[in-house]
Amino acid sequence: RTTTNNRRFTAVILCHELSSPMMSTPADDSTNPKTPKFTTVTHADECAHSCGITNEGVAYTWASSTQGGNSFGQLGRGKPKGPAIRSPAPVVLALQEDTNAATPTPTIRIRQAFLGGSKESGHSALLDSAGFVWLCGCDRWQQLGLGSSAAGSGGYTWKGGKLWQDTFHRNEFLTHCMRKDGNEVRDVALGFDHTVVLSS
Repeated sequence: RTTTNNRRFTAVILCHELSSPMMSTPADDSTNPKTPKFTTVTHADECAHSCGITNEGVAYTWASSTQGGNSFGQLGRGKPKGPAIRSPAPVVLALQEDTNAATPTPTIRIRQAFLGGSKESGHSALLDSAGFVWLCGCDRWQQLGLGSSAAGSGGYTWKGGKLWQDTFHRNEFLTHCMRKDGNEVRDVALGFDHTVVLSS
C-alpha cells in the first residue's frame, strides 16, 4: 500500500515476470458489414492476440496469427482453432457456480481490456462497468489469481485443476480485497506472467 496526498492506493500483484508494453489504439473502421464497430482495440504483439470493445460494452477477441494465438485460451472464447481464431467473436463470461438460475443474469458491460503474455503464454483481463475484473488464458504462474487456498500449505490450487482457462472468470479474491476497504479497481496491467491491479 502507498499513501500519496492523503490518498491510499492498493496494488495487488498476481505472480511474477517482467512486463512488456501493450498498446491500446482506436480501431480501424472496416467496410465489412460483419465486422463489429469497436471504440477501442488492445493488442498484445508477443502472444498474438487482440481485443476490441464495442460502444455497447461487448468484448470481441481474435488472434493475429494461427500460431499460438489461442494456445492457452487467452481469447476467452472456448477452444476455437485454426482460421476461426483470426475473426473477431464475442468472449464468453463464465457465470459463478453459485448463481441462482432463477435470477436473471445482469447485463455485463465491458469498459476496458488488458492483454499480456509472451510467445510461450498469454492471458487477458476485462474490467466491467461494475468494477469487476474477469481473467482468462495461461495460469501456469498463477497470474489469473483464480485459484483457492484449498491446498493449504501446499500452495495454490488451480481453478478446476486446469493450468489455463479458456473462458473469462471473475476474480472473486480481487473483488474481496478491493471492496473490504471501500476501494475500486483503478487500473490493470498484464505482463508476460503476471497481473497487477491498482485500486483507487
